[in-house]
Amino acid sequence: MQNNWYRKEKPLLSMMGMGGGNAARLTAGGLAPLEITGASVTSYSDSTHTWIVQTASNPITVSRGFDAVDEVEILLVGGGGGGGPHVGGAAAGGGGAGGVVVVPKTKGPEIITAPGTYPISIGGGGSYNPSASGGNTQIASVAIPLLARGGGRGGQNFDNPGLTGGSGGGGAASSNGGPGTQPTENPGVSGINQYGNPGRRGNAPSEPYQAGGGGGAGQGGPITSVVRGGADGIAISPLLPGFMTPSFPTPIINDLGGIPNSSPEYVYFGGGAGGGARGGGLSPYGLGGGGQGAAAPGPAGTAGKNGRGGGGGGGAENGGQAPGAAGGSGCFILRFKKL
Repeated sequence: MQNNWYRKEKPLLSMMGMGGGNAARLTAGGLAPLEITGASVTSYSDSTHTWIVQTASNPITVSRGFDAVDEVEILLVGGGGGGGPHVGGAAAGGGGAGGVVVVPKTKGPEIITAPGTYPISIGGGGSYNPSASGGNTQIASVAIPLLARGGGRGGQNFDNPGLTGGSGGGGAASSNGGPGTQPTENPGVSGINQYGNPGRRGNAPSEPYQAGGGGGAGQGGPITSVVRGGADGIAISPLLPGFMTPSFPTPIINDLGGIPNSSPEYVYFGGGAGGGARGGGLSPYGLGGGGQGAAAPGPAGTAGKNGRGGGGGGGAENGGQAPGAAGGSGCFILRFKKL
């Protein structure tokens, strides 16, 4: 039988009924087992590791500083940008994905070096009409603070570019995409991997008008390339093997956008959204929670997936309105080895 367990509530920090708390449970190396709690923490453990998943802003409390033997790995994803709104008689850009920060086990033990309570902010998805960029996800007041930048919103009207973000928003029909800045965030911090790319351009003066897709953590840009579909996010499994375990319980899967563990998209985060268009159908979306751009007259765009930092689909107008949608929120996931 597998030794798997899942909990939503805050666990006890001591084990007084088992002989006097953490001090009584020291390992051979002299370390007490690491425990991380918080009001918004959802935990899952198998026989070798414990995961901490957080999709809402609240502090975490750690029982001690991290050690190399803990093999701490961390994923931060910013909120996705909202799609550009369906105004101006044209097509609006798709929202850019939230930036993605990957901390491998060679760096993770340096992030928190002392017991205490530390704030974690989860970036919300950017709204639609009025369109807004996504919020930042960050862990602060620790030895090495980290930030995953929210995605840029999609360009609106006919001639507004996508905004800058972790990944940039797609441009409106006649405009460029926005720059993606996540690779330059967290200056001076070595040993981490950061992912974000530019959004893409609309196709004007060609007709029927199509807006550019939002950049993704794994693909995107250059800002002048004409691509309607949302750019793919980044697959986490090659970077952190076993991190996105298919054994996550349903509540965690739902918190991370509800992508089935049987889907190839399950291991992706930070998908860009497609731009809106005059005519045709919904746009392609970026793997990792990206939304689909609207088609006018026709179907509305779709939202980015919460917990994945996906951009929201762009809107369109053409003898009728087809609205776009909001971006998806980000997340904070930490895994450590059980002693």
